[in-house]
Amino acid sequence: MSHYSEISVDIKDNQCLIETLMEIFNISKDNIEVHQSPVNLYDMVGSMRPQQAHIIVRRQYVGIAANDMGFLKMADGTFKIIVDQYSQTTLGYNQKWLKKLKQNYTTRVATKTLQKNGNKVTQEKLPNGMIKLSVKVRD
Repeated sequence: MSHYSEISVDIKDNQCLIETLMEIFNISKDNIEVHQSPVNLYDMVGSMRPQQAHIIVRRQYVGIAANDMGFLKMADGTFKIIVDQYSQTTLGYNQKWLKKLKQNYTTRVATKTLQKNGNKVTQEKLPNGMIKLSVKVRD
Protein backbone atom coordinates (compact mmCIF):
# COMPACT_ATOMS: atom_id res chain seq x y z
CA MET A 1 0.00 0.00 0.00
CA SER A 2 1.23 3.41 -0.91
CA HIS A 3 1.64 6.09 1.73
CA TYR A 4 -0.55 9.18 1.38
CA SER A 5 0.64 12.69 2.22
CA GLU A 6 -1.57 15.58 3.23
CA ILE A 7 -0.45 18.97 1.92
CA SER A 8 -2.19 22.07 3.27
CA VAL A 9 -2.83 24.76 0.67
CA ASP A 10 -4.43 28.19 0.86
CA ILE A 11 -7.16 27.33 -1.63
CA LYS A 12 -10.76 28.24 -0.76
CA ASP A 13 -12.71 28.79 -3.99
CA ASN A 14 -14.22 25.46 -5.08
CA GLN A 15 -15.04 26.62 -8.62
CA CYS A 16 -11.55 28.01 -9.26
CA LEU A 17 -10.03 24.80 -7.87
CA ILE A 18 -12.20 22.65 -10.14
CA GLU A 19 -11.32 24.77 -13.20
CA THR A 20 -7.64 24.52 -12.26
CA LEU A 21 -7.86 20.72 -11.98
CA MET A 22 -9.63 20.54 -15.35
CA GLU A 23 -6.75 22.40 -16.98
CA ILE A 24 -3.89 20.68 -15.16
CA PHE A 25 -5.24 17.15 -15.68
CA ASN A 26 -6.72 17.99 -19.11
CA ILE A 27 -10.11 16.55 -18.14
CA SER A 28 -13.71 17.72 -18.24
CA LYS A 29 -15.72 18.83 -15.22
CA ASP A 30 -17.60 15.52 -15.44
CA ASN A 31 -14.36 13.71 -14.54
CA ILE A 32 -13.97 15.56 -11.23
CA GLU A 33 -16.09 14.37 -8.34
CA VAL A 34 -17.47 16.98 -5.92
CA HIS A 35 -19.13 15.83 -2.70
CA GLN A 36 -20.87 17.69 0.15
CA SER A 37 -19.46 15.17 2.63
CA PRO A 38 -16.05 13.54 2.14
CA VAL A 39 -15.92 10.12 0.47
CA ASN A 40 -13.19 7.49 0.37
CA LEU A 41 -10.30 7.44 -2.04
CA TYR A 42 -9.24 4.27 -3.88
CA ASP A 43 -5.80 2.86 -4.60
CA MET A 44 -4.39 1.72 -7.93
CA VAL A 45 -6.10 -1.71 -7.77
CA GLY A 46 -9.48 -0.31 -6.76
CA SER A 47 -9.32 -1.03 -3.02
CA MET A 48 -10.98 1.52 -0.77
CA ARG A 49 -8.58 3.58 1.34
CA PRO A 50 -9.42 5.25 4.67
CA GLN A 51 -8.46 8.68 3.30
CA GLN A 52 -11.42 10.82 2.32
CA ALA A 53 -11.94 13.99 0.29
CA HIS A 54 -14.62 16.39 -0.94
CA ILE A 55 -13.14 16.89 -4.41
CA ILE A 56 -11.60 13.87 -6.13
CA VAL A 57 -9.63 13.18 -9.29
CA ARG A 58 -9.88 9.43 -9.74
CA ARG A 59 -6.76 7.38 -10.41
CA GLN A 60 -7.36 6.86 -14.15
CA TYR A 61 -6.93 10.63 -14.64
CA VAL A 62 -3.94 10.98 -12.29
CA GLY A 63 -1.67 8.57 -14.16
CA ILE A 64 -0.59 4.98 -14.74
CA ALA A 65 -0.53 2.94 -11.50
CA ALA A 66 -1.71 5.97 -9.51
CA ASN A 67 -4.11 6.21 -6.60
CA ASP A 68 -6.95 8.72 -6.42
CA MET A 69 -5.99 12.30 -5.56
CA GLY A 70 -8.28 14.15 -3.19
CA PHE A 71 -8.91 17.63 -1.84
CA LEU A 72 -10.32 17.67 1.68
CA LYS A 73 -12.09 20.86 2.78
CA MET A 74 -10.99 21.90 6.26
CA ALA A 75 -13.01 23.76 8.91
CA ASP A 76 -11.33 27.07 7.99
CA GLY A 77 -12.40 26.71 4.34
CA THR A 78 -8.97 25.79 2.98
CA PHE A 79 -8.10 22.45 1.41
CA LYS A 80 -5.62 19.69 2.10
CA ILE A 81 -4.37 17.82 -0.94
CA ILE A 82 -4.26 14.07 -0.35
CA VAL A 83 -1.79 12.45 -2.74
CA ASP A 84 0.10 9.16 -2.61
CA GLN A 85 3.88 8.91 -2.47
CA TYR A 86 4.16 7.14 -5.84
CA SER A 87 2.30 9.98 -7.58
CA GLN A 88 4.61 12.51 -5.94
CA THR A 89 7.92 10.76 -6.67
CA THR A 90 7.25 8.94 -9.95
CA LEU A 91 4.39 10.79 -11.66
CA GLY A 92 5.67 14.29 -10.81
CA TYR A 93 2.98 15.55 -8.43
CA ASN A 94 5.70 17.22 -6.39
CA GLN A 95 6.61 20.77 -5.33
CA LYS A 96 6.99 21.90 -8.95
CA TRP A 97 3.49 20.60 -9.73
CA LEU A 98 2.13 22.20 -6.55
CA LYS A 99 3.62 25.54 -7.61
CA LYS A 100 1.87 25.21 -11.01
CA LEU A 101 -1.42 24.34 -9.28
CA LYS A 102 -1.17 27.37 -6.98
CA GLN A 103 -0.20 29.69 -9.87
CA ASN A 104 -3.11 28.52 -12.01
CA TYR A 105 -5.54 28.74 -9.09
CA THR A 106 -4.36 32.21 -8.01
CA THR A 107 -4.66 33.50 -11.58
CA ARG A 108 -8.23 32.21 -11.75
CA VAL A 109 -9.20 33.80 -8.43
CA ALA A 110 -7.68 37.15 -9.42
CA THR A 111 -9.40 37.07 -12.82
CA LYS A 112 -12.75 36.13 -11.26
CA THR A 113 -12.49 38.94 -8.69
CA LEU A 114 -11.49 41.56 -11.25
CA GLN A 115 -14.21 40.51 -13.71
CA LYS A 116 -16.82 40.52 -10.96
CA ASN A 117 -16.03 44.21 -10.50
CA GLY A 118 -16.69 44.83 -14.21
CA ASN A 119 -13.09 44.91 -15.41
CA LYS A 120 -11.82 43.22 -18.57
CA VAL A 121 -8.95 40.81 -17.93
CA THR A 122 -6.60 39.19 -20.42
CA GLN A 123 -3.88 36.64 -19.69
CA GLU A 124 -0.54 36.09 -21.32
CA LYS A 125 1.78 33.19 -20.54
CA LEU A 126 5.35 34.45 -20.54
CA PRO A 127 8.35 32.40 -21.77
CA ASN A 128 9.56 31.95 -18.18
CA GLY A 129 6.25 30.28 -17.21
CA MET A 130 4.84 33.28 -15.37
CA ILE A 131 1.35 34.48 -16.19
CA LYS A 132 0.80 38.17 -16.90
CA LEU A 133 -2.64 39.61 -16.26
CA SER A 134 -3.65 42.80 -18.02
CA VAL A 135 -6.66 44.66 -16.65
CA LYS A 136 -8.79 47.24 -18.38
CA VAL A 137 -10.60 49.01 -15.58
CA ARG A 138 -14.23 49.70 -16.28
CA ASP A 139 -15.20 53.31 -16.81
